[in-house]
Amino acid sequence: MRIDVSKAVRLSLIIACVLFSKWAYAGTSSRTAPVDCGAIVGTPVQGGLVWGKVAPEQTVTLDQTAVLTMPDGQFLLGFGRDAPATQQLVIHGEGGCRRELHVASREYRISRVDGVPQRTVTPPSEQLERIAREREWVRSAKPSAMSAPIG
Repeated sequence: MRIDVSKAVRLSLIIACVLFSKWAYAGTSSRTAPVDCGAIVGTPVQGGLVWGKVAPEQTVTLDQTAVLTMPDGQFLLGFGRDAPATQQLVIHGEGGCRRELHVASREYRISRVDGVPQRTVTPPSEQLERIAREREWVRSAKPSAMSAPIG
């Protein structure tokens, strides 16, 4: 079974944004002037998250890919396990800026499982069809904000 990493990352980003939003920016106004491009919370590292806040009318891109920004200007950036060493963060709009983020590499412990039955590794076509059907049910059950494309 293959996990759609981009959807898992998107879900993780939205959940983390909601969880961190209350305490990361406690006491700031939603009409705050745009942040300096250096005002990002967290350390860019492969497999990690950082977050920031811009003025509500501004938009954010990371390597020319639109970043989901909350109505109050909060945003969250997630870096894949194989993220490139540098990525370009751009805040668009009045007072916007551009910053090169240096993403630290990370060593992962690799686990291997031997002796798994072949039918588990490569399921028969009937099982693959059922998996695809159930994946669609899950997608349709998620809130529309999760299924809408970012950007």
